[in-house]
Amino acid sequence: MTATVTDLFCGAGGSSLGATGAGATLVMAANHWQTAIDVHQANFPDAGHDCADISQADPRRYPRTDILLASPECTNHSQARGVSRKRQDPTLWDAPDPAAERSRATMWDVVRFAEQMHYTAIVVENVVEATKWVLWPAWWQAMCDLGYVGRVLSHNSMHHTVPQSRDRIYVVWLRPGVDVDLELELAAHCPRCDLTRTVRQAWKNGRTVGRYRQQWVWSCTTCGAVCEPSTEPAARIIDWGLDCPRIGDRARPLAKNTRNRILAGLQRYGWAPITTSGAGNVHERTPGNRARGVDEPLATQQTTATSALATPPGFMLNTAHGGRISDLDAPHPTVCASDDRQSLIVPMRRNGHAQDVDGPVPTVTAGGNHHALIVRNYGNEGGDPGRHVTPVEEPLRTLTGAPGQALLMRNNGTAGDEAWATTTVDEPARTMTVKGHQSLLVPNNTNNVPRPVDDPAPAMTTGNRVALVNVEQIVDDCGFRMLEPYEVAAAMAFPDQYIPRDLPKKDQVKLAGNAVTPPVMTWIVGRILQGLEAAS
Repeated sequence: MTATVTDLFCGAGGSSLGATGAGATLVMAANHWQTAIDVHQANFPDAGHDCADISQADPRRYPRTDILLASPECTNHSQARGVSRKRQDPTLWDAPDPAAERSRATMWDVVRFAEQMHYTAIVVENVVEATKWVLWPAWWQAMCDLGYVGRVLSHNSMHHTVPQSRDRIYVVWLRPGVDVDLELELAAHCPRCDLTRTVRQAWKNGRTVGRYRQQWVWSCTTCGAVCEPSTEPAARIIDWGLDCPRIGDRARPLAKNTRNRILAGLQRYGWAPITTSGAGNVHERTPGNRARGVDEPLATQQTTATSALATPPGFMLNTAHGGRISDLDAPHPTVCASDDRQSLIVPMRRNGHAQDVDGPVPTVTAGGNHHALIVRNYGNEGGDPGRHVTPVEEPLRTLTGAPGQALLMRNNGTAGDEAWATTTVDEPARTMTVKGHQSLLVPNNTNNVPRPVDDPAPAMTTGNRVALVNVEQIVDDCGFRMLEPYEVAAAMAFPDQYIPRDLPKKDQVKLAGNAVTPPVMTWIVGRILQGLEAAS
């Protein structure tokens, strides 16, 4: 059936893209930021638009629709804010926090609009931490008192073909009598059955809300084994034609924590490229535990620029057809239409973990571009694991004549162990926030895989091929750049040129990092449309 939709707090239009992609008709969109409204209106010229503070708007100003999509202010609830949520009550001497007040107000706007407009279905997107809001139980009860039946969905965007690991909750409210199947099932290889099986969410310790791998996993419906569905790599959204300037040549040196993160990511992934956070709050408990490879999804993207990319000097990096790296004095490898060269992405804000570009991008947030790209810059034929990025606890892939690995590191959220924080480039990127925090690093200028000094030296030959490597020099010789706003937008699954590139870069990242990833909303609204059609 064709259902009509209102998109409150529409931002750049991620929810609108998702809803229309499912077959719904967008009737009305509203947001308090004029730039967001301008971008949204350019992409949805047939819908009505209102630039207004939703908390001050009268719902009767807007047409009634079948479905309400709402993404209330979330930065005060999010990990990206960088403060504890254990204590939310101000003291007598605390000044009012406008951001906290806005986060509370916008959540209650959903109740106001639902009471007035009597929507058949409502979808509220927010960060996982919103469920820890002190007024969450009261907010939930208010919606129930209006006659709605609610369910909280916990989805990670990388399981919806988005090259980013982005954990979000989607609260679906339905009128009684509307039955909607909201069980997500995927196909994944089961290591126990050794077959492709259907997998479903399985919760840990009775949890019903949470983050992927922390509170829930994918479980085989046949044998119950934990499975890992395939994901889109961060490498898919990286513009490999851009230069990555040498770290040692930077006018402004990288922060010590960022350098430590890069080095730890290289060590973890066999001295392959990594991604990490290159800006924002880069503090972490264990240096480097946020690096990840470029064959994984990016970490969560934010509203400010914190993600960075690093590339190695002295080599041309090419990930097409095996991901080989060539010396600069060798013939240029064949240029293919896909142009999918590998590297490493590292979030550049606090708690980021490096990961490979063939995994999802870390979570994008609205605070800025926090993702950096790092590209590997040394290695040799026959003895280098760089061609294929894999976790260190897995067997090495087949070794070939040239290295090609990358590492992507996330740098926001709570600190975890290195295995969770650092991922390879063939995994989805971590969640994107509004601040850019990721980068990519690749070693440079040696002929063999580096080894600890307490290991025996390799066999000596007639050529001088053994050297004592200074770890600081290794980092200096890597290339490094922040991810461009259009790369961040691509990690959010926005179409190319959807967000105009002539806008200030800060605004482009904010628009992308604040958005809802469209494919997730397409799946949810699609299921709602099926339920509405069955009920009609």
